[in-house]
Amino acid sequence: MRRTDAFEVLQLGPWPPPHGGVQTHLVAIHRYLDQHGIRNAVVNLTRHRGQDGEGVFYPRTAWETATLLRRLPTGYCTCTSAGI
Repeated sequence: MRRTDAFEVLQLGPWPPPHGGVQTHLVAIHRYLDQHGIRNAVVNLTRHRGQDGEGVFYPRTAWETATLLRRLPTGYCTCTSAGI
């Protein structure tokens, strides 16, 4: 598998809590990519907050989200945004 310093997948969407269908889908994709050695990250786009870590980021404002997206290296981007 080709390896780079960039994230190969960057997901944008709701990270639990709360736990729902879209959140479950996002978590499953994130875990699958981790298990297969594919670099990936998730940017949470809901009001629920946690500590950044393990490839999950919690920007608090639209400005922080834009800044984070410019700062993170990425090769591909998928957006899972249903329910937001």
